[in-house]
Amino acid sequence: MSVALSRRTALVAGAGLLATACGAGGATTGAAGRSPSPANPIDVELAFMNLPAYVTALPKTLGADFTRRTGITVKLNNVGQNSYEAVDQRIQAGLAAGNPPDLALIGLNSVRTYADAHLAQPLDPYLTPGGTFTPADFYPSFLDLGRRDGKIWALPYGVSVFLLFFNGDIFRKAGLDPDHPPATLSQLRTAAERIVSTGSARYGVCLDTDSSGLWTYQGLILSNGGALMNSDETQLTLTDPKVSSILQYWTDITKSGLGQPLDRKAEQDAFVRGDLAMFLQSSSIVVGLTSAKPSFQIRTAPFPIPDGGTRKAPAAGGGLVVLSKDPDKQAAARAVIAELTSPAGATTLTQASGYLTPNQVAATGEQYLAPFYRQNSLMAAALSEVPDVMPWYQFPGRHAAEIMTLVSDDFLAARRGSMTVPQALADATSRTQALLP
Repeated sequence: MSVALSRRTALVAGAGLLATACGAGGATTGAAGRSPSPANPIDVELAFMNLPAYVTALPKTLGADFTRRTGITVKLNNVGQNSYEAVDQRIQAGLAAGNPPDLALIGLNSVRTYADAHLAQPLDPYLTPGGTFTPADFYPSFLDLGRRDGKIWALPYGVSVFLLFFNGDIFRKAGLDPDHPPATLSQLRTAAERIVSTGSARYGVCLDTDSSGLWTYQGLILSNGGALMNSDETQLTLTDPKVSSILQYWTDITKSGLGQPLDRKAEQDAFVRGDLAMFLQSSSIVVGLTSAKPSFQIRTAPFPIPDGGTRKAPAAGGGLVVLSKDPDKQAAARAVIAELTSPAGATTLTQASGYLTPNQVAATGEQYLAPFYRQNSLMAAALSEVPDVMPWYQFPGRHAAEIMTLVSDDFLAARRGSMTVPQALADATSRTQALLP
């Protein structure tokens, strides 16, 4: 059993324990709680992963000035690891001990777990004109990232999308136009072939091996009209040509010597060295990649889609959830989320990272991020994908994480040549069927 699976299963089980201890199952939707103020101070705990952007932005937004204005003191609980699974582990431990954090920054790919287990408190009752959160402030497509069964369980904080990163100097050396990067998978392969055949770089294009939850494949599969499961979620659809052709594409890239299935660090190191011309990755790496100060021009573009497809951009990143069952702490937690997702709070996070903000007032306001975006041209490609943003798919049931791991392992086996694509997909389908609810 994988670590991620054990945490996910424990979260679901822990939800029942907590509900029993509180005398009721499901989310608390009764009393609104007392409004926190300097005259009515309250403390809340926020659990988050050890991501540099969060480490920078959270204390800046929720520091002494926030406490002075609101009466809320936020205990920032950095879980010490750069993974959302570590946040799940902190919540799991808190459920077992009866003291989970009051709110948390969870991965957007696990909203389903928190919603289905009724761990999180619905936020849509407070997402109204004049309410705690103003709907018009948010991109509608971003609000869908935290929606499940008609309710909003999480408000996105930092969102990343899939981008093509490329070396403009290598493009020119290979006789390619960096102002017209590949827009389709066939164009991407043609560009990679040109780069390798001219000796402009060792590798033309790479797709890393360690992005969790099949995220790097999902956008391509969905843009191809495919899906990981059938409509009633009773079986995986990996052998559908709209799915299998995507894995076959990346397997052929390896066989042709145009790229290698590298892990994320090796991929980015190869790019910075000039050994790799193009790679597809999260927009959240923009700030870190530019800080490496490579000797060439970094460029970005929307990720190339299958020929004849329509771009669908599953979003990665973090969402804020309220976990407390105490009405007073719930009210304070909502106030914290409102501060973090406000135009000022959103600006602070985006300037510290490559994350897109769900707050469209912040994204377009001259006093907020409009000047930042003009000065940071690498973010333009990410902004262009905002209309295409959609939720990152999560498999149903308690074994969702294990299913993701099994499928990811077989995808990687095909790309490395230890299985054919049909063998890998048949193996993944057969091994996961018994894990579905």
